[in-house]
Amino acid sequence: MQRFAFFIVTVLTVALSISPVLATAPPPFSETQKNAEQGDVNAQVNLGSLYFEGQGVEQDYAQAREWYEKAALQGHSGAQFYLGAMYEFGQGVEQDYVQAREWYEKAAIQGFDEAQFSLGIMYDNGNGIAQDFGKAKDWYLRAAKQGHTGAQLYLGLMYANGEGVEQDLGKAKEWFEKAAIQGDMESQFFVGKMYHFGEGVDQDFVKAREWYEKAAAQGHSEAQFNLGTLFDSGYGVTKNKTTAREWFEKAASQGNADAQFALSAAYFLGLQVKQDYAESYKWAILAAEHGHKEAKEHSEQLRMIMTAAQIAEAERRAREWKPASEN
Repeated sequence: MQRFAFFIVTVLTVALSISPVLATAPPPFSETQKNAEQGDVNAQVNLGSLYFEGQGVEQDYAQAREWYEKAALQGHSGAQFYLGAMYEFGQGVEQDYVQAREWYEKAAIQGFDEAQFSLGIMYDNGNGIAQDFGKAKDWYLRAAKQGHTGAQLYLGLMYANGEGVEQDLGKAKEWFEKAAIQGDMESQFFVGKMYHFGEGVDQDFVKAREWYEKAAAQGHSEAQFNLGTLFDSGYGVTKNKTTAREWFEKAASQGNADAQFALSAAYFLGLQVKQDYAESYKWAILAAEHGHKEAKEHSEQLRMIMTAAQIAEAERRAREWKPASEN
């Protein structure tokens, strides 16, 4: 199957570590428990969520499952979804894809978009069931039509990569854009990339920059790097090496290997920064560790012109470096 050149994406199971939303703003725990014991379905869901999150009571997944199940058996779609997620990810229960699918289906049939999306992922990945791109697409479509951004994104990927559907970059762009307009940063990045490289649309660097900026503002490291390349080259924006470096730094601080290698080159050549072989070597080391193929070769070349003291300093800086999320 032909793969879309700029979207080589493997759809992984979304880490839906459950964060249940309480059905209503709950009354005190004792009152919620009393109402739940009397059969109030919303109270049962709320009580399950309180136990799941450990709010007002010691966290207890077994109790959470018990109360979700009581509500689920009364037909509450949210409880059915939460039960499905607990079984899919083995939270408080033994992981069981069959049970997960059964509970997701009950909620999905009632129109619960998160359950529809989760079923789509199970069929997409073949988790506990035979992989079926056609069924994955059908469930993604149901959720996407309700405005679910994850489903819209994954539909876009299916059309971009030609998985389960005939490759159609125009449809891919339509679905990416629906999610992007709602603020989904991954979709914003993909729309920007399509305009950047003219895939399925006329090449438009200005529109690429606009979409990259939206994703970059939310912390998308690839968008930050690509935005840096636009400023570096002057495509769709006035050329500005300083702004380019600033975007490279933002992406590099998150562990983006391409941005780290770009910074290594900048410090090696003294582009908009003071030439610093130790800093260049530091970024080359980090880029290599994050999978950049050219960085290792570059670091070996750097060692040939650096002093032992510079190498030691660079290695110390690399050891002490932490991604922005850990600082």
